[in-house]
Amino acid sequence: MNTIDLQFMVEMYPVSNSKIKAKRNGIYIGGPATNAAITYAWLGGKTVLITPVGEHLFTGLIYNELENFNVDVIDPAESLQLLPTFASIITEEHSGDRTVFSYFPEDAGALQPSMSPDYISTMIYDFDIVLIDGFHINHSLNIIKFAREYNIPVVFDGGSWKEGMEKLLPYTDIMICSESFNPPGIIGKSGLFDFLKRYGIGKGAVTRGDKSVIYYEGNNEGEVETESVHVVDTLGAGDVFHGAFCFYYTQKADFAGALQQASIIAAESCKYYGTREWMKEIKK
Repeated sequence: MNTIDLQFMVEMYPVSNSKIKAKRNGIYIGGPATNAAITYAWLGGKTVLITPVGEHLFTGLIYNELENFNVDVIDPAESLQLLPTFASIITEEHSGDRTVFSYFPEDAGALQPSMSPDYISTMIYDFDIVLIDGFHINHSLNIIKFAREYNIPVVFDGGSWKEGMEKLLPYTDIMICSESFNPPGIIGKSGLFDFLKRYGIGKGAVTRGDKSVIYYEGNNEGEVETESVHVVDTLGAGDVFHGAFCFYYTQKADFAGALQQASIIAAESCKYYGTREWMKEIKK
C-alpha cells in the first residue's frame, strides 16, 4: 500500500471539538511496504515497489519521492483513475506516540487489473527477497506463489489481522508481527507462534515498541533487546524495521542478527521527526 501521510506534532492529544495549533507538520509518501522499500534502498539495496498508484492529483508526488530514494515502481493500476489513500497522523510532542487516522476502501483491491502470470514470473525470478504488507491480498498472493516456486524468501509484515490474510500464510517464510496482530481465537505469544507454525512458517517475530523483540526459529525461541533512545516520533518505525530487516537478512540469512540490526535502525529513526529526517542524520 502507498498513502499520502499528513502529520502534525502537537503538545498534547486534542480533545473533542477543539482547535489545536501544530508545532510541526509534514507531508510524506507512506504505507508499510512503501516506507520499508525506501529504507531498504537507503541502506544500499536495489528495490522494486509494486503498488497501485493510479492517476490522481498526487501521482507525481508519489513517483517523485520514490525516484529520489532510488525505488523503482511497478503500478498495476497506472491506467486507472483512483483516489489516493490518505493518512492523518497526530504525534504527541512529549511522548513521541502517534495516532493514525486512515481509510482504505474495502473494494480497492478489486479496482486494480491483475498482472499476468508471465509478467510476474519474468519480473521476480532473480529477486533476493519479497516483502508483503497484507494489503492488496490477491496481487500479493500471485507474487508470493512465484516467489515460493523460485525459492525466494517471503517476509510478511503483519501489522494487524485483516480478513483474507490466511491465504498468504502458506507461502510465507518469515512472519514479523506487531503486538496488534491478533488472528481470530489466538491468544498470547505461544498461541501466535503455534498458529504460524501450523502454516509452515519457519521463522516468526513480534515487535513490541520499545520492548524486546521476541522470536522463534524452528523449535528455538529467543529475544532481541532493543536500544533505549530519546523518542521524538514513532511514526513509521515499524516500517523502517521491516525494510532494514530485509536488507540485513539478504546479507547473511542470519535471522536473529537481522532482527538485531533492524531494531537498531528503527530505534534510531524514532529520535527524529517524521519518516525521513533520520536518513539525513544517521551514517550508514
